Order: sequence, then C-alpha cells, then structure tokens
Amino acid sequence: VCYIANHYGTENRKTIVVIHSESYYSALSDLGDTWVHIRETLSKLLTAYPNIEIAIENVSPIRGIGKGGRLHLANNFGFDNVEMVKRLRDELHTDRIGTCLDTCHAMLTNKYISAIYKEVADREPEDYSLKKFFEENSEYCKLIHLADIKGSGYGKGRHGVPFEDNPNSLYHLIHIIKLYKLLSYNCPITFEVEETDYSVCNGFANT
Repeated sequence: VCYIANHYGTENRKTIVVIHSESYYSALSDLGDTWVHIRETLSKLLTAYPNIEIAIENVSPIRGIGKGGRLHLANNFGFDNVEMVKRLRDELHTDRIGTCLDTCHAMLTNKYISAIYKEVADREPEDYSLKKFFEENSEYCKLIHLADIKGSGYGKGRHGVPFEDNPNSLYHLIHIIKLYKLLSYNCPITFEVEETDYSVCNGFANT
C-alpha cells in the first residue's frame, strides 16, 4: 500500500495512508516490545517512502452488531490515536504522522459510550461529542472521513452513509462544517460514504 501511495505522491503533496488501530494506547505501550516494533516499522516506512504520510484513524466502539455476530467492544474509539500520534511525532521527530478523524465513528462513540456512562453511577462521563473530537484532533489531523450514521449505525444502510436532506442529517453536516471552520482546520475531506450503486455514486453526489 505504501509503495503504491508513494508512487502517486509528490514532494509537495504527499499521499495519506490511513491506518485503523483498534488497540488501547496504554496496552500497546505496556505489552513487551510492541510499541518499539510499531515505532520502528513506521520509521522504516516513512524513510523508504518519502512521498507518503501516515494518519491513524479513530474507530467505532462496537463490533458484531451489523453482521449479526457476537457483540464485543473495540478500543481506540476515543482519543487513543491522538495520544499515539503525539508520542510517535516526538520519538521519530516527524510531522508526517497524524490523525484521521472519522465523523461516523465519532458519532457512534458518543452514542454508545454515553449510554454506557448512564449506567455508571460513581464517576462523571467523558466528553465524546463531535466538538471534543474536533478539539482533540485539531493539531494533528491530516484527513477527515466525512459520513453520517442511521439507526444503530452498524450494517448496510446505517454505517458511513451519505448525508441527506432531512433535519437530523443536515444538523450533523452543518455542525461538522461549523467545527471545521471554528477550529481552523485546513486538511482535506474524503466523502467516505456508502453507495447503493457505484456506477452512479449518487451518495457522494448528494453529500
């Protein structure tokens, strides 16, 4: 992937390679030489492929809903990727590693983790609002994956869906655009939306 990305990148416009990391940051740090292996691998990739940048993406918090499988939780649904990027930048002395902010995943995190916190009586809930996601990623964001959610947010027709002309979807989109401008973002935006027919791509066009 990095070889192909490097081919199409240039010195002035590097190709962004997005990585999903579903591991908890502190676990990666504490688990033997796992962190060293990650750091050294990324260092080699950045050296070998000078026309790429790495963006570590926030993921959604639950697995198994959309596919009818056994439900389980995933890590790195909050700001673990931001913590990873801070440390990697410091240790590798580079700004070619950053975050990818996925709005669909961020909204799912707020939806489900907020629900869990409602059952936790002995501590204050953490803030997983879209505003908080934009604030935490503001210094490090290299790319935004722009998409909406429907219903549970999982499965075909509900995850990474296009924005539509209805009050709920328009509210999400307008809120995202306002945060992008308010916090002075200037990174590119990918319309990462599901299509019912890729020969038409009306989801992308409608968004």
